[in-house]
Parts: sequence; structure tokens; C-alpha cells
Amino acid sequence: MKKNFRLNWVDLLILVLMVGLVAGTYMKFRVSKTTNVVEPQTPITYQVQITNIRKTTVDALREGDALFDDDSGRKIGTIRSIEATPALTLAVDTEGVYHMTETDDRYDVILTVETKEGSISGNTYTVARIYTLNIGSFRDFHTKYSTWQGRIWGIER
Repeated sequence: MKKNFRLNWVDLLILVLMVGLVAGTYMKFRVSKTTNVVEPQTPITYQVQITNIRKTTVDALREGDALFDDDSGRKIGTIRSIEATPALTLAVDTEGVYHMTETDDRYDVILTVETKEGSISGNTYTVARIYTLNIGSFRDFHTKYSTWQGRIWGIER
């Protein structure tokens, strides 16, 4: 008693998938050569603006401290300089005229941050291969002693 083997569409689909899997594995490990593209690291200096923070937070910022991104937790630079000025608020006087006045115990800070792990591609500045610098973007940052939200204020090469 001889049994005839018939090929149906399910068997054909499984056969095609198996051939594709074997061919893909062969291509990945035997044919295509791996390339090690080393992207040149460029020093980038950028400014971070922090507005309306307390004096204790300003005192916790130190030149030479590492700056980290809260989202990834990775180091994105080192603080090179700190410029603190009293924070200004729009206030109205008794005659209904608005004036910019200093806010008690609040400061605006410009941090100059330097990184050696930067890369520049066209108009895109990237730090630590994952963090893209965009002027005007708000991010959560932290140092060893403080956490705050800042805005990328400027970028220099």
C-alpha cells in the first residue's frame, strides 16, 4: 500500500519560512561583514537656562560637576561655568503700571556645559550618542546634589 504525499498550502508556507530563516541566518553570520564605524567625537559646549530657582539650588550647582539627563540617567556633560542673576517677575504697581521686579530668594541661572562625547551631523548635535541637543527644548536634568528643569539656551562647537 503506497501512500501519495500531497503538498498543500500550509506545508508550502512552512517550507518557505524555513528556507527564509536558513538563508537569513547564513547571510547574517557568513556573508555580510560586520563594520565598526567609529564616529569621531567632537567637543561641544552648550548653555542650559534654569529659571526661578531657589538660592539653595544655586548653591548646590558647582563648576566641574557632572550633568545628567533624567530620562536616560547618562552623563551629558560637565558644568564649566555658572552665571546666576536675580529672577525677574512682572508686577503691577498701585497706578496700574507693570514693571519687572526682582523676586525674593529666586534666581535665573545660565550653565555652560562642556562634553567631549559629542557628534555633529549637519545641524544635529548629539551627546553620548543618544541625547539630541535642540535649542529651546525643555529637559529634566540633575547633578549629584540637585534636580531641576532647564532649557537648552545655546550651542557652540
